[in-house]
Amino acid sequence: MALTTSSVLNVTATDGTTTHTWGLNASAALQAADLYDFTFGTDPDLAYNVQVETDGVIEQLLWDDLIELA
Repeated sequence: MALTTSSVLNVTATDGTTTHTWGLNASAALQAADLYDFTFGTDPDLAYNVQVETDGVIEQLLWDDLIELA
């Protein structure tokens, strides 16, 4: 993950009716042009989105879903 401007980065999750927003990095601003790595659990019943709080651009975002097979 890399941003073009310093900003707080959020992840949103929705089930189609309710959306929750969670700040990454303890809701502290990430510095521009630095690389960051985040790991968190996901629920296959939810849709996720990543957003910046400023008028900036996410320069690079790689998202890996690891699925546990029963």
